[in-house]
Amino acid sequence: MRYWHWLEEALYGDFGRSHVFHQDVSSVIWSRLPASLLLVAVSAVLIALFGVAAGIVGALRRGTRTDTALILLVTVGAAAPAFVAALILRSVFGVRLGWFPTIGNGTGVLDHLHHVVLPAIALSVSFTAPRSAGASPDGP
Repeated sequence: MRYWHWLEEALYGDFGRSHVFHQDVSSVIWSRLPASLLLVAVSAVLIALFGVAAGIVGALRRGTRTDTALILLVTVGAAAPAFVAALILRSVFGVRLGWFPTIGNGTGVLDHLHHVVLPAIALSVSFTAPRSAGASPDGP
């Protein structure tokens, strides 16, 4: 019964109150929406760039070691969940090498982009792979 009441209120935009942040859930969502949209936009650009590039290289180098390596990378990318890629990228490029921040949103446009690079790459890995490894009409 409680769930039904919550669902009715959610249809009108009232998602309740956050026990963690002690404010309305809708205000928490709205405050984080710009960062989420930036992440999606950067990921979409990376998916398009990497997917098209991998597809072109695979088509031009068909049957070579480059093609085989690309197929291997694409297969691993398709199999790896985004959170696994995120953990690997964060530990290597954020913690070990210190090239990218591991927390926060940053300030200013360039700093926002710098903070979103690793999550965007992690998110785009599993989406790039299936688009670049599409089946060829004349077989494998």
